[in-house]
Amino acid sequence: WGTVCDDAWDIKDAQVVCRAMNCGTAKKARSSAFFGPGQGEIWLDDVACTGNETSLLHCPRPPFGENNCR
Repeated sequence: WGTVCDDAWDIKDAQVVCRAMNCGTAKKARSSAFFGPGQGEIWLDDVACTGNETSLLHCPRPPFGENNCR
């Protein structure tokens, strides 16, 4: 497993995750490590979903493992 950096995370990204996990509609997009710091490597950063994708992997983003996470 890896982590997703949240420095550019927004409601559109959260919407895609909720859809992919079949959890309904996203209500909020938490950031600043709201649920605590991640464990392991940062795999995704600067995810820029439009909100219509079916997976984070379909959203514009840098290559896996490339990050400038703050």
